[in-house]
Amino acid sequence: RRFKSCRPDQFMKKAKIYLITFVCIVIMMLNVIQSLKNINQTRIMMAKSMGLNQIQIFLKIILPESLAFLSTGVKHMISFATIIVIVSEMFMSTEYGLGKKIINYHLIFSTDYMYATIILTGIVGYFLNKSYQLFEQRVVHWTNK
Repeated sequence: RRFKSCRPDQFMKKAKIYLITFVCIVIMMLNVIQSLKNINQTRIMMAKSMGLNQIQIFLKIILPESLAFLSTGVKHMISFATIIVIVSEMFMSTEYGLGKKIINYHLIFSTDYMYATIILTGIVGYFLNKSYQLFEQRVVHWTNK
Protein backbone atom coordinates (compact mmCIF):
# COMPACT_ATOMS: atom_id res chain seq x y z
CA ARG A 1 0.00 0.00 0.00
CA ARG A 2 1.43 3.34 -1.00
CA PHE A 3 1.43 6.33 1.33
CA LYS A 4 -0.06 9.55 0.10
CA SER A 5 2.70 12.06 -0.35
CA CYS A 6 2.13 15.59 0.79
CA ARG A 7 3.98 18.82 0.31
CA PRO A 8 6.36 19.87 3.09
CA ASP A 9 4.16 22.81 4.12
CA GLN A 10 1.16 20.50 4.50
CA PHE A 11 3.27 18.10 6.53
CA MET A 12 4.39 20.90 8.86
CA LYS A 13 0.80 22.06 9.36
CA LYS A 14 -0.22 18.54 10.29
CA ALA A 15 2.83 18.16 12.54
CA LYS A 16 1.87 21.31 14.44
CA ILE A 17 -1.68 20.07 14.92
CA TYR A 18 -0.48 16.64 16.06
CA LEU A 19 2.00 18.18 18.50
CA ILE A 20 -0.60 20.47 20.04
CA THR A 21 -3.12 17.62 20.23
CA PHE A 22 -0.62 15.29 21.90
CA VAL A 23 0.38 17.85 24.53
CA CYS A 24 -3.25 18.74 25.28
CA ILE A 25 -4.25 15.09 25.62
CA VAL A 26 -1.37 14.40 28.01
CA ILE A 27 -2.27 17.44 30.14
CA MET A 28 -5.94 16.45 30.31
CA MET A 29 -5.15 12.81 31.08
CA LEU A 30 -2.97 13.86 34.02
CA ASN A 31 -5.73 16.11 35.34
CA VAL A 32 -8.40 13.44 34.87
CA ILE A 33 -6.29 10.92 36.79
CA GLN A 34 -5.69 13.44 39.58
CA SER A 35 -9.36 14.38 39.75
CA LEU A 36 -10.44 10.75 40.01
CA LYS A 37 -7.91 10.14 42.80
CA ASN A 38 -9.33 13.00 44.85
CA ILE A 39 -13.00 12.00 44.78
CA ASN A 40 -14.40 11.49 48.25
CA GLN A 41 -15.21 7.77 48.49
CA THR A 42 -17.37 8.32 51.57
CA ARG A 43 -19.81 10.42 49.54
CA ILE A 44 -20.01 7.69 46.89
CA MET A 45 -20.72 5.01 49.51
CA MET A 46 -23.34 7.25 51.11
CA ALA A 47 -25.01 7.80 47.71
CA LYS A 48 -25.05 4.06 47.05
CA SER A 49 -26.65 3.43 50.44
CA MET A 50 -29.33 5.99 49.56
CA GLY A 51 -30.12 4.03 46.40
CA LEU A 52 -28.64 6.29 43.71
CA ASN A 53 -27.73 4.55 40.47
CA GLN A 54 -24.39 4.94 38.65
CA ILE A 55 -25.56 7.79 36.43
CA GLN A 56 -26.88 9.76 39.39
CA ILE A 57 -23.64 9.16 41.32
CA PHE A 58 -21.66 10.40 38.34
CA LEU A 59 -23.79 13.49 37.83
CA LYS A 60 -24.25 14.43 41.50
CA ILE A 61 -20.88 13.47 43.04
CA ILE A 62 -18.09 12.53 40.63
CA LEU A 63 -18.59 15.28 38.04
CA PRO A 64 -18.90 18.23 40.48
CA GLU A 65 -15.90 17.05 42.52
CA SER A 66 -13.71 16.56 39.45
CA LEU A 67 -14.70 19.76 37.63
CA ALA A 68 -12.10 21.84 39.50
CA PHE A 69 -9.24 19.62 38.30
CA LEU A 70 -10.68 19.39 34.79
CA SER A 71 -11.01 23.17 34.65
CA THR A 72 -7.40 23.55 35.74
CA GLY A 73 -6.43 21.13 32.98
CA VAL A 74 -8.26 23.19 30.38
CA LYS A 75 -6.55 26.33 31.66
CA HIS A 76 -3.15 24.65 31.31
CA MET A 77 -4.13 23.33 27.88
CA ILE A 78 -4.93 26.84 26.67
CA SER A 79 -1.58 28.13 27.91
CA PHE A 80 0.49 25.28 26.52
CA ALA A 81 -1.36 25.23 23.20
CA THR A 82 -0.71 28.95 22.75
CA ILE A 83 2.97 28.53 23.55
CA ILE A 84 3.33 25.54 21.23
CA VAL A 85 1.57 27.33 18.38
CA ILE A 86 3.87 30.36 18.65
CA VAL A 87 7.06 28.30 19.00
CA SER A 88 6.11 25.90 16.21
CA GLU A 89 5.39 28.86 13.94
CA MET A 90 8.91 30.05 14.70
CA PHE A 91 10.71 26.86 13.81
CA MET A 92 8.48 24.97 11.40
CA SER A 93 7.96 26.23 7.90
CA THR A 94 4.94 28.49 7.91
CA GLU A 95 4.10 31.58 5.90
CA TYR A 96 2.14 33.42 8.58
CA GLY A 97 1.59 33.69 12.31
CA LEU A 98 2.97 35.61 15.25
CA GLY A 99 5.88 33.21 15.69
CA LYS A 100 6.88 33.64 12.05
CA LYS A 101 6.70 37.41 12.44
CA ILE A 102 8.93 37.30 15.53
CA ILE A 103 11.57 35.27 13.69
CA ASN A 104 11.36 37.44 10.55
CA TYR A 105 11.78 40.64 12.55
CA HIS A 106 14.65 39.05 14.44
CA LEU A 107 16.43 38.07 11.22
CA ILE A 108 16.19 41.56 9.71
CA PHE A 109 17.25 43.22 13.00
CA SER A 110 13.97 45.03 13.42
CA THR A 111 13.91 44.73 17.20
CA ASP A 112 11.15 47.29 17.74
CA TYR A 113 8.67 45.26 15.65
CA MET A 114 9.97 42.02 17.13
CA TYR A 115 9.31 43.16 20.69
CA ALA A 116 5.96 44.64 19.68
CA THR A 117 4.97 41.22 18.31
CA ILE A 118 6.20 39.52 21.49
CA ILE A 119 4.11 41.93 23.57
CA LEU A 120 1.12 41.28 21.29
CA THR A 121 1.62 37.55 21.86
CA GLY A 122 1.58 38.15 25.61
CA ILE A 123 -1.60 40.22 25.33
CA VAL A 124 -3.30 37.46 23.32
CA GLY A 125 -2.31 34.90 25.98
CA TYR A 126 -3.52 37.19 28.76
CA PHE A 127 -6.92 37.68 27.14
CA LEU A 128 -7.29 33.95 26.47
CA ASN A 129 -6.56 33.28 30.15
CA LYS A 130 -8.90 36.02 31.40
CA SER A 131 -11.73 34.92 29.14
CA TYR A 132 -11.41 31.36 30.41
CA GLN A 133 -11.34 32.63 34.01
CA LEU A 134 -14.65 34.43 33.42
CA PHE A 135 -16.11 31.24 31.99
CA GLU A 136 -14.71 29.26 34.92
CA GLN A 137 -16.24 31.62 37.47
CA ARG A 138 -19.67 31.07 35.94
CA VAL A 139 -19.46 27.30 35.48
CA VAL A 140 -17.20 26.11 38.32
CA HIS A 141 -18.02 28.88 40.79
CA TRP A 142 -17.38 26.82 43.93
CA THR A 143 -13.67 26.25 43.25
CA ASN A 144 -12.42 29.70 44.27
CA LYS A 145 -14.24 29.80 47.61
